[in-house]
Amino acid sequence: MKKWKKGLLVLFVVGLVTGGYVFYIVTKKPPTAADSKPIKEMKATSLFMELDSNFKKVDSCYINQNIAVSGKIKEIDTVSKHVFIDAGTSCSINCSFDSTEFSKLKASLKVGNAINIKGIYSGCDGCDKSAADDGMDMLSTDKIAQLKTCTLNN
Repeated sequence: MKKWKKGLLVLFVVGLVTGGYVFYIVTKKPPTAADSKPIKEMKATSLFMELDSNFKKVDSCYINQNIAVSGKIKEIDTVSKHVFIDAGTSCSINCSFDSTEFSKLKASLKVGNAINIKGIYSGCDGCDKSAADDGMDMLSTDKIAQLKTCTLNN
């Protein structure tokens, strides 16, 4: 009879610990750029030079990492709360902000102004030449690097 009670107690403790861990994982907030220091600071054009030289390596190094980029504001989308930074011909960086952060910065954002933003790198559309080289593309596509949960880099 005692073995049965010990076994039940062990199962209860294991279930309690497992439940606590699952609760922690489910309720954990995703990392934001404001939470950490960038692993690298660079000009917007430099990011694309690195991506063009060795996309797979650079992309895998930066993915889900906080990076800071500086450049000139190319476009501001107030509806979706995105700022696009000019990074050269057919290249731009799409910086997405949450509503609170965008409201604080909205008045100071002007097209053509210099800006230094940090954000979590989430990939680059149009940068992977091996994926796009199917022989069907006649026109060159724009390259857009994605940064999420952006904030000003001070």
